[in-house]
Amino acid sequence: MKSTTMLTRAARSKQMAVLNKTAQSKQMTVLNKATQSKQMTVLNKAAQSRQMTVLNKTAQSRQTLMLTQVKQMRYK
Repeated sequence: MKSTTMLTRAARSKQMAVLNKTAQSKQMTVLNKATQSKQMTVLNKAAQSRQMTVLNKTAQSRQTLMLTQVKQMRYK
């Protein structure tokens, strides 16, 4: 009787160990996906910010060039 009880306890213990490992694995997968998603969001925002900076600098450069050309035409 005792050996059957011990075997049952051992089997349950192994099942719990497997379930715990599976649960931890799933949690890690979810956390990793969430972290990757956040990293991508940060990278995308950084890239957009850089693109806007480049576009703004380009636009300012064009405006300055056009103003310079208009001033030169006025003086000619």
